[in-house]
Amino acid sequence: MHGLIEGSLEDGVRIALGGSAETERGHDYDFRSADGRHVFEVKAAIHGARDLREALLRLGLAAAADPDVARAVLIALFPSMGGDRIRDEWRALQGVVKRSVLSRLGIVGLASDGACVVPDDADLKSIATVVLSTLRDRAAGYPLGRKASRPSLKFFTVYAVLLDSWIRRESPLAVHDLAQRARCSHPTAAAALTKMQQRGEVETTSQRRPVLTGFPSRSFHEAVVLDPTLRRPRAFVDRTRRPDPEALLRRLGRLRPPGLALGGVAAARAYDPDFDLVGLPRVDLLRTHAGFSRIDGIDPALADGSSPGRADPAAPVLVVRQPLSPEEPRPGPDLPLGAPIDTLLDLYDLRLTDQAATLVRRMRAAGS
Repeated sequence: MHGLIEGSLEDGVRIALGGSAETERGHDYDFRSADGRHVFEVKAAIHGARDLREALLRLGLAAAADPDVARAVLIALFPSMGGDRIRDEWRALQGVVKRSVLSRLGIVGLASDGACVVPDDADLKSIATVVLSTLRDRAAGYPLGRKASRPSLKFFTVYAVLLDSWIRRESPLAVHDLAQRARCSHPTAAAALTKMQQRGEVETTSQRRPVLTGFPSRSFHEAVVLDPTLRRPRAFVDRTRRPDPEALLRRLGRLRPPGLALGGVAAARAYDPDFDLVGLPRVDLLRTHAGFSRIDGIDPALADGSSPGRADPAAPVLVVRQPLSPEEPRPGPDLPLGAPIDTLLDLYDLRLTDQAATLVRRMRAAGS
């Protein structure tokens, strides 16, 4: 199950939509329609704007990764949100999500003031006709309580250290060593491990040391959804409108500015010389300490890509983020290399999901 999904609601919605739909565990949605044209994410409760944005962004990733999906639909109860607020959040996404992806998303929900279908089109109305009775049955006994807790930044720093250790094939870390590397307290590390154990991502050795059971995909996909909040990206475009990421990377290699490490495709190629991608879509950097101050000293053609008033915004040629991993960057051929978790998140942001999966396998096989 994902997030706040409860089996009774999800199963009820699935049956209401036909019963022959294929359940899709391990994806960014709960099940797919029998004809494969629709995918659905079912939430027992969405309490606020942040939860709604996360759910829609997850569905957006699923839709972008599968061109055969005609519609990715969020079906949910909104006990503390009205229809106007839901529609406001939908409109806010228009400046964030690509139009080609947003046009394939939809919401069918039961808000605090009644049924809500966004956008208001025939396809979603037909789905609403089928599932709203199921939502109303579930809402009748829904207890309004405190919001479900979301993982904190500290949770993800512990996760990053544990993942890095797993990829390197290190011996299992004692909890106090894990806390020290994650730069957090022992109770904080223990709480993060408990959450991952509940998800089936961590088990304990006979020496009571935590070890991953495999690649912890649920926590990773949460990091993908929360990435803009966790790593605070800042994008830069090329004023000349003739972006050349390869030339920019070479310039960075010559300048070697302090406080920066490589992420994204450049780091992936350093980790795996056989990384499967032609060209460099952009340069991803990690701001590793306060020694780095200004980006415009790297290349005078760079401009802040978030500047308002751009009628035709260019794709970023460079993105700078705070690293999620608290560990020191590894030596690289020109610039230090960011940790695996940061490299993988960058690849997901570039929609290079297959390459990211292959990179994990190869890094773990090499113990790098």
